[in-house]
Order: sequence, then C-alpha cells, then structure tokens
Amino acid sequence: MVRRAVNDGASVRSIRHALWVSALLAVAGAAFALPDSGKARDQPPAPVPAPAAAGSRPLPSATQVIARNAEARGGLAAWHALQSLSELGHLEKNPLGVAAPKSAHAHRREAQSPNTPKVSYRMYLARPHKLHLEVQVDELTAIQMFDGEHGCTITPSAQGPVVRDWGTAEAEAAAGQQDLDGPLIDAVLKGTRVRVEAIEPVQGRDNYRLALTLKSGVVRHVWVDAETYLDTKIDGARVIGDRPWPTETYFSGYKWVGAVLIPHVLETTIADVHSTERVVIDRILVNRKYEDSFFTPPVRDHSP
Repeated sequence: MVRRAVNDGASVRSIRHALWVSALLAVAGAAFALPDSGKARDQPPAPVPAPAAAGSRPLPSATQVIARNAEARGGLAAWHALQSLSELGHLEKNPLGVAAPKSAHAHRREAQSPNTPKVSYRMYLARPHKLHLEVQVDELTAIQMFDGEHGCTITPSAQGPVVRDWGTAEAEAAAGQQDLDGPLIDAVLKGTRVRVEAIEPVQGRDNYRLALTLKSGVVRHVWVDAETYLDTKIDGARVIGDRPWPTETYFSGYKWVGAVLIPHVLETTIADVHSTERVVIDRILVNRKYEDSFFTPPVRDHSP
C-alpha cells in the first residue's frame, strides 16, 4: 500500500513531517466543491451591504451569520447534494522565521528554502466522516485512513511500512473535522452551539468571531468576514504524539466551482513551529463512489 522510496534509508519521522501529514486533516473542514459547470467564476458573490462601524453596531445573531455564510458559499441545497469529495493538491512550506499570513484574501509566494521537500497529496472524503489521505514527501508516501470510528497512519521506513493506530484523541478530532459541509452549515443539527462573541479585525477587515462548542465539548473559533460573510480564519489543535498543537488557519483564493464557492489556498500557523504551511488545492472531483474498505484501517494481529 505504501510506495517505498528509492533512498530506502530515509523515513517520514521528524515532528515537522508528522505535522505536515497531519496538516491535511484540517483541509477537510474547508475545501469543498460541486462539479465544475464550465462557467467558473473568479470573484466572490456581490458583497452584502456593510454594517455600521464596529464600535456602534449590535452583534448579529448566530443564526443570521450562519445563514448568510451558507448563502455566500453557494446555499444549503448545493452542500447537501455533496456526498463525496476527492481533492488533489500540494503543500508548500515557508522557511523558518517567516511571519504569519498578512492577508487572508491574497496569494503570497515567499521564496522556498532549497531544502524544502516537495509535498503533494490526494484526499478522499465521503459521508459520514470517512477519510483516505495520501501525502507524498519527495519520494515517500504516508497514508492516513479513517472510517468514522477508527483511524491509522501508515508511514514508510527502512524496515517497511509502519502502521500506527490512532488514539482516542486523534479519532475524536478527526470525527469532528471530516464534515464535507464545514463547521457552520447545519451546526445545530450536528450538536454544535454557536455564539457570536465580538467584532474584531482579521488582516485589516472586520470579522465576526464565532465561538463553536462542538458536541464533544471542544471549543473552536471561526472568523467570518462582516462584508462577504465568507470564512476567513479558524483556530484549532492537532494532536501529534499525544500533544495538542494550537493552530490558526487562514482561508484565501476563493473560487467558484460549479455552484459552490470554496477557498483554494489555506495557510496554517502552528504554535512553537516558526513557519507556515500553505495548502494549495489544484483539482477537485466530487460524488465518486468508494468502497468502505478504501477508508477502513488494515486489520492487524496484535497477539504476542
């Protein structure tokens, strides 16, 4: 299942490589599309009239923000029609010391370090909460599989593929992230409580900061542009080696694909890791059928 590298002595084992593999899980909550109609639009929809100045206007209700966000992204019917998603893209790593994104609405092309590995990925999502992810770092391929309850990570090594079953925290985090709709659509039906906390700037633009209390009790925050009602930022945490790593992901490069508006660039900053990740979506296929076994971790014999 895992392609061996030409340089058999190498392996994907450093914490940064682990973070890169884990980074793609965050994409699942934000990268969605419907079939391309051949009439893709390059601009977001006409903005909703801007509200009054942040210091003098009342906060909208969570219901209002959720409804306008869904409408801005294409509407509930379009999202409900989506049953599976196949995404092909690549991950760019900025050199150490590069600052966090200065704009959530602009593409940035900082110079890459000569030693930065080439990272490409294929991610397959299906309802409910299924994931198959292949991340290729140079000539090595790592795989993550999640069937909605159990998950594993398969990494190459000099001794052959190494399978590591996910712990409870990783499985719960994946179950909370692998929604094709994103965190706001049908939030109440998913058991999420949403509250509009404040208006605050994100890269110079007024945003509504929403607090999301997931069914699991985990609290996350989503920032929604007060003019376009598109997601601009989300916080969270990734569990690597039983340690949570706080993250912030910025969304940009919004494009229409069929009836749905999706971000094609996601930039993530990770606490204590002085660099940024940029996930670029190159191609999306939707509503392809996959066997359940495609998402099911391999059965292993744990007997002595």
